[in-house]
Amino acid sequence: MDACLACAAGSFCANNLQTVCNAASHSQANNSSAAACICTAGNFLTGAGACAPCLVGSYCVNEGQTQCSTHDAPFTTATTGAASKDECVCAAGRFRLTLSDLCKPCPCHFVCPVESAVVLPNVVACAAGAFTFAPGWALASDYQLCAPERVFNQQTSSQCACHRGSEVAGNNTCTPCLSPIMKANNTNAQCQPCASNFEWRNPTSCAACPLHATAAAAGACVCTAPRVRQGGLCQACAAGSYLEAATVQCASCPAHSGTRGDANVDTMPAVDSCVCDAGYVRGNDDAGNASAHCVSCVAGIFKHNGACMACPAGATSNATSERVRVRHVHMQG
Repeated sequence: MDACLACAAGSFCANNLQTVCNAASHSQANNSSAAACICTAGNFLTGAGACAPCLVGSYCVNEGQTQCSTHDAPFTTATTGAASKDECVCAAGRFRLTLSDLCKPCPCHFVCPVESAVVLPNVVACAAGAFTFAPGWALASDYQLCAPERVFNQQTSSQCACHRGSEVAGNNTCTPCLSPIMKANNTNAQCQPCASNFEWRNPTSCAACPLHATAAAAGACVCTAPRVRQGGLCQACAAGSYLEAATVQCASCPAHSGTRGDANVDTMPAVDSCVCDAGYVRGNDDAGNASAHCVSCVAGIFKHNGACMACPAGATSNATSERVRVRHVHMQG
């Protein structure tokens, strides 16, 4: 006589027969009834008495099916056959910060993929120059991209704006700002001239005029005479030079003259601020008019109040002299 064996798990035994439980069901060992076969986790018992995979958006335990939305309306599952509440996740286009958090709509200019694709929080900023028109987007393919000459700016109606330093042209393309106009921000505004007392530096900025300089709107900074622009600053002409009106540049004093060691600031901003050296006076040009050149006083002549004067009787002088030397004459008695 054959020996009786224990009924294996996953089956039931009756009338000396062993029957395997239906698909998606299981039983403990040593069971004798079909009722001992129950649906495995992730499956539920249908009205027809069969076990079926838990549908997307629900989880199944003890043959029952529970909707994820009972815990949070946007909750769902990534696939069928969920066996635990922990498999409930935010639907694509929504995000949460932690597992205990509730689902929130994905904000504009972000995408929120399913939680199985990224680590929480499942919210990802759009790539540079990309944006979304509305909240709730889930995939990178939902991005909208700005044209290369534009940058994303959610303050503009089109979401895309010309880069700083450029403006919208007639054909709706962005063109660079050229001197004397500029634009500092990423907007669709037109380039503007620099304000008064500022000058154009580049397509994106203006610079304040240096000390002792002014500028009209859209103009360049101009130093007040007798200062000139040197190294970005308004500076006096160096000692021994003067401000030449025609070129608005510093020029060296004529030969045999100088500014007596002072920088040319408070003196007259012209060649007249150059003083002839000792023994030299202003000469005349071919027409007899005073010139800027300094000429020497000859012997017997001396410089007095800027002019060459004849030495008085009984006195003499060397050339280029400012002093009179008395000549002693012996008288016969």
